Amino acid sequence: MKAQLLKLELRNFLSYENLEVRIPEGVVVVVGPNGAGKSSFVDAIAYALTSAAVSRKVTNKELINYGAKSAEVVLTFSASNKVYEVKRAIGVGNSVQAVLKEGGKLYASGSQAVNKAIASLLGFGDVKALRETVFVPQGKLTELVELSPSELKNKVLELLGVRDKEAVEASLREIINYYKGTASNLVNVQRTYEKYKKELNSEMNRIKELQEKLPLLKEELRMVEDKLNDLRSELNELKEKKAKYQKVKAQLMKVQEELRTLIGELEALSDLDEAELNLLRSKLVKVKDLSLIKERLENELKAIKSKKELLAKREAVKSELRKLKDLERRRDELSKKLDEMLERRQLLVMKLGTLEKEVEEIEKEIKRIEKNYVVLERELDGLTISDLEQRVTELEKMYENVKKELEEVTNERRLVEVMLDERRRAIEMLRGRDSCPVCGSPLPPERRESLIRRYAEEVAKFEEKLTELKAREKRLETEARLLESRLEKLKRALDKARARLESLGFEDLDALGLYLADLKKRFNELKEQLSRTRASVEHYDKLVKEVKEELSAVTAQLEELKRKEGMLRQIEHQLEELRGVDASKEEEVEKRLSEIKKELEVLGSPEELERRIAELERLASKKKELSAAAELKRREEAELKRELASLGFDEASLERLAREVEALERKRDALLRNISETEAKIMETRRNVAKLREELNRYQNEIEKLRAYEQYAIFLEEFRKTFSTVIIDKLTESFRKAWEEEANRILDMFDLNVKKVEIKEIIEKRKKGWTIRAVLDGGARVTVDSLSGGERVGVALALRLSLAKLLSRGRISFLIMDEPTAYLDSERRQALKKIISYAVGPSLTQMIVVTHDREMMDIADSACHVRRTPKGSTITCE
Repeated sequence: MKAQLLKLELRNFLSYENLEVRIPEGVVVVVGPNGAGKSSFVDAIAYALTSAAVSRKVTNKELINYGAKSAEVVLTFSASNKVYEVKRAIGVGNSVQAVLKEGGKLYASGSQAVNKAIASLLGFGDVKALRETVFVPQGKLTELVELSPSELKNKVLELLGVRDKEAVEASLREIINYYKGTASNLVNVQRTYEKYKKELNSEMNRIKELQEKLPLLKEELRMVEDKLNDLRSELNELKEKKAKYQKVKAQLMKVQEELRTLIGELEALSDLDEAELNLLRSKLVKVKDLSLIKERLENELKAIKSKKELLAKREAVKSELRKLKDLERRRDELSKKLDEMLERRQLLVMKLGTLEKEVEEIEKEIKRIEKNYVVLERELDGLTISDLEQRVTELEKMYENVKKELEEVTNERRLVEVMLDERRRAIEMLRGRDSCPVCGSPLPPERRESLIRRYAEEVAKFEEKLTELKAREKRLETEARLLESRLEKLKRALDKARARLESLGFEDLDALGLYLADLKKRFNELKEQLSRTRASVEHYDKLVKEVKEELSAVTAQLEELKRKEGMLRQIEHQLEELRGVDASKEEEVEKRLSEIKKELEVLGSPEELERRIAELERLASKKKELSAAAELKRREEAELKRELASLGFDEASLERLAREVEALERKRDALLRNISETEAKIMETRRNVAKLREELNRYQNEIEKLRAYEQYAIFLEEFRKTFSTVIIDKLTESFRKAWEEEANRILDMFDLNVKKVEIKEIIEKRKKGWTIRAVLDGGARVTVDSLSGGERVGVALALRLSLAKLLSRGRISFLIMDEPTAYLDSERRQALKKIISYAVGPSLTQMIVVTHDREMMDIADSACHVRRTPKGSTITCE
């Protein structure tokens, strides 16, 4: 798939505020009136591909839509069977960001990198060649056939990048001087190489000495470690014997200490008395018997007192129960009264709820109507709906009159522009010619000058008229925009007011006001009624509270009396259980209980007696245990003394052996450090050797490179002498022939009276150049100026298409022409339409023609209409 444009997206670029348009295949005619934004469309594509506009010379800041702070251009295109997206954004401070993506992945970023990548993808050496061949600005369609021979050749060589031979030769001299200057360092490099070689030999000898010393050190270390191992074994045996000796000694000391403790405890228990223990036991038996008698007497006394209390309580309860019937009658009266009052209050509460709901609904309705009433008053600005409708009608009439006048002025201005262009072109065609440019008849100088003067006078008149019409057109456009803005604003206000009134169910604001007044009156009446009802409910709430409090008190008294009925039954039951108790014996029982308590105080409490007996029994048992334990410790002491005597440990031998081991360890450590240092020196020397070898290799390569530079400088010097006369001339001649061949291949498709074109090299005013001649069907060779208008356009287009194809190496398959019919007469316009129809095919799949001439739509495969709106330019394709 060759290169083709797919989609263009613009944000605040020139006259476009927001645009997204897909670009079709085939002949795409972009048509619209002058000033609508057609050239801005071309500039947007050019800026996306080449970072520069083609129809105007402007800064990046001037490409931003008026009033905006930034602009953005996004162009999607295909190349080499892949889809790419280029995005260029112009920000604050004239900053530009450029990004090229392939399938959503970053391909290149930065303006220069993106330019280079796009030129490469489309087959061009740089974006300038792309801009000069693919884009045909207004009035440049026939540029190639209008250049002088030297200008034509220089332009093509510039696009090829080989125009300036002297610059190329200067570059060659600079390269030759660089290689010669670099090669002059050869002697210094060789001297440094020999220096590094001597250092390498010295380091190699050092490695040899260190490697001979290392085995001797390792053998000495082995002997020291063998002796050290033997001494360590002997030392460990002595340490084990010492540890065992110390362990047995510690055990002996511990046993002796424990034995002394046991003997001391036995001596403390030597005065324990068995008679005291027996006396305590007999006291304990007597105390327990007296405690049982005491407990029986206490229970008897308690029962006597309980019976007396129950008899007194029974009489008090019987007295209170006589009030029960009066309280029950009062309770029934209060309950009936409370039910009647609650029923009346419930009716008032229901009425209150109904009133509150009605007041809330009316209040919401008043707020809704008041809110809309205020908004409508502000929107209508004191006017009625009929007043607004009348104003809208008047403004519509004024707007239509201004639009009609603007259309008349625009048409008149276009007519004047066309006539002005024709007169200027006529003047250009008359200058320097001896024959009529239309019929070819002889044209005397006097007649030619007379025609030029007459046309110049007409040009001046047309220019004056055009200035006047443009000013008038601008004034009418401004007036039309203002009227349109006012009309839209008024219509929106009218529609909004109508919709609001219709949603409220009213036709005008006065009816809405009357409805609002009625609502407020009803609201006040309901509020007053609601207040009275609330006061009644509060009064009943107070009465109900009082009755409830009294009823609650009566009910509590009744419950208390009923509880006492149960208490009376319980008292009777308890008295029945105490029937056998004689209340008259209270004093006798109290006297006997007092005597027993005194006797128990003398004997002591049973708990204290039991505690003392248990303590004495525990001490007797402990004395037996201590005697047995002391005997065991004496036998253990004798056994440890025998074991200690059998070990035979010597502390002096252990210390002497430890000093010998320490001395050998110091010697071993010194040997290890010496070996480690020797090995480190060997490694360091080996690294130095590796570095020296790297340096030697690098300098060896440098020497070989410098020798090659000497030979290359000699070769370039010979090449420079033959470059300008051989290489560039051959390249130029080869391209000229290829251009001629490709142009004739394209020309064959145009169905013209021109059989082929010839591009020949000539010398004109001491300058070499290329001249273009046309070979007609009859074989005659003529200049391009002698061809008819249509034939001339066909030759120019064939040359441009073939140049684009060769420069892009056959990858480009689209061409963009901006106002190609400008300055063309009717014959040339018809010929151009025919040629474009023939040109689009397999090798040129997309031809974009931007024009105000609607006749070009006859050949369009797709038509895109450009329009100017208050929000900027828009494009719609069909």
